[in-house]
Amino acid sequence: MGRVSEHLTANELEQYARGSAAPELLLSWDDHLAGCGTCRSRMPAMDALARWAAGLAGEEHERHLTYEQISQTAEKRIPEDEVFEIRSHLNGCQACRDEVADLSRLRHGMTRGWQRPWWAVAAAASVVALVAGVWYWRGTAAPALSLPESWSREDRADVESVLRAGRLPERALPADLAVRRSILLGAAESGFFAPLSPISEIVETDHPCFKWQPLSGAKAYMVEVYDSDFRLAIRSPWVTQTAWTAPQPLERGQRYSWQISALREGATFTAPQPPAPEARFRVLDRAKEEAIARARASGSLGHLLAAVLLAEAGMQPDAAAELTRLPAKARRIAQIEKLVASSRSRP
Repeated sequence: MGRVSEHLTANELEQYARGSAAPELLLSWDDHLAGCGTCRSRMPAMDALARWAAGLAGEEHERHLTYEQISQTAEKRIPEDEVFEIRSHLNGCQACRDEVADLSRLRHGMTRGWQRPWWAVAAAASVVALVAGVWYWRGTAAPALSLPESWSREDRADVESVLRAGRLPERALPADLAVRRSILLGAAESGFFAPLSPISEIVETDHPCFKWQPLSGAKAYMVEVYDSDFRLAIRSPWVTQTAWTAPQPLERGQRYSWQISALREGATFTAPQPPAPEARFRVLDRAKEEAIARARASGSLGHLLAAVLLAEAGMQPDAAAELTRLPAKARRIAQIEKLVASSRSRP
């Protein structure tokens, strides 16, 4: 049987925590640790857990993996829909990486042929409970959300109202845009030649990209855009792809309609055709666009204000997309998490 010193060395404690020493040494160290509180307090796995838990409470603006996620990672049973999120977090979080390593080592040791004594298991459980309690506190006590002072009083009030409601504003499209969009999209989804976008929506850019469902056998396509008085505003050259971006700006605040023509075997086919509705859209007016640009330039929370402004303009899909541009740390704030979840659940 190997030597057991008056107190175990750091290397011996590490071997004990890992369960990597010979069985007779492990049993001998068990006997020593059972009666030596000094050495038990120096156990490396327990010490690492305690340091991690103590440091975590002071990180007021950080969110760490939950205990369940740490446990799933240590046991290599991460749910498929959380793999990317958990691995991305671990890539940038040394504290969580250390905790996964410690828990893996602890559980590996506890499932070996020899068993930990009662006091070691109890000590591990107490530290794990402490860590789980800190995680619970972190998960339920959201950090305070401080809105930028540079925002106007009205903007701050609007954002605060949205955060209290937990959902973005809902604004109906103007009546002149509320056409039967489903008919056009239904045709496109069925493989028929038809416009895809923009249809029945407000677009932020004044250089919109037009997309359409191809016509089988077509050699080229041409886009024509008309203003609300049915005057030709812009026409594309014949193109072979199924998307085309306007090279010159369209007038902001103006409503437009557009159609796509296809050339096949010397004949021209145009969509949409009556009785299908016109493919209409509006370019966002200049004042709203400038307000959204100022919001985005106002700091890390600027995308939150921009999302609210987009939703108020009747551009809900754009507003939902804007929320995803918030920094990851901001998206973990409880009020914003709720807002993002609500926007994702909408059709």
